[in-house]
Amino acid sequence: MHRRPEPVAPDPVTHDPVEVDAAYPPDLRAFTFESAGEQVLGCIYLANGPGPHPTVLLLHGCPGNERNFDLAQALRRAGANVATMHYRGSWGSGGAFSISSALEDVPAALAFLRHPGTAADFRIDVDQLIPVGHSMGGFAALMAAASDERVPAVAGLAAFNFGLHARLMKQAPSVYELTVEALRPLVPPLQGATADGLIDEMLTHRDDWNLVDRVAALKDRPVLLIGAEQDDLAVPMLHHRPLVEAFAVTGTSWLTETTIDDDHVYSSNRIALARMVADWLDVATTS
Repeated sequence: MHRRPEPVAPDPVTHDPVEVDAAYPPDLRAFTFESAGEQVLGCIYLANGPGPHPTVLLLHGCPGNERNFDLAQALRRAGANVATMHYRGSWGSGGAFSISSALEDVPAALAFLRHPGTAADFRIDVDQLIPVGHSMGGFAALMAAASDERVPAVAGLAAFNFGLHARLMKQAPSVYELTVEALRPLVPPLQGATADGLIDEMLTHRDDWNLVDRVAALKDRPVLLIGAEQDDLAVPMLHHRPLVEAFAVTGTSWLTETTIDDDHVYSSNRIALARMVADWLDVATTS
């Protein structure tokens, strides 16, 4: 007698759900929260089913031209809520933009999502609230997790190490000039920001914004680092590999790291990126 093969679950990275919960279907909800007296705009992709669900806080870079909404959809199909936000002074959120204010906005977002009323309304498992960030968002995610023991895991995608980059600018005027030119086309969506102002901020904080110095605080939690081999912004030799090496020194077994042969926003490998993040998140939320 031939045994009938077990049904194969649909791949959440590339397939829609087979069944939708009529009472608790996937949904998209807008929200606002307050950070330093200003209104920050966000939305949450609600996962299928009553939950509570693991919830990703998905953080974009500077200014956020790539917002990774395809990752949000894939991770939702994999069973996680995904909250996104726009830092103060960006894309319609109140106030003025700065790197410092963005770093303050992430803990404010975590506090909002952990609030009992928010958690109940959005079906959030507050013990599985995980920041995942790209570029500046990766920097902000790692910085927030290092300062918050309640964060159970964290991921940085082409994470930009502002402290280390600022030290290079201090040492080499050519790096300073290249950074100014790279930032100028990025600041129009950022209220109150200038390329020179952002660079001055980096230089001021070069000693306390080096992610390598935060590794010890993260070594006992699942961490995902994905670099990009053709990245000309967060160059992996300067931004990815020193972090990986710093984790290796700690002897941690919690780090998952890899690089993709692509540019800063993984233009040609979006499905591969989504699969890596979804697979890691599945392990991180069940370990």
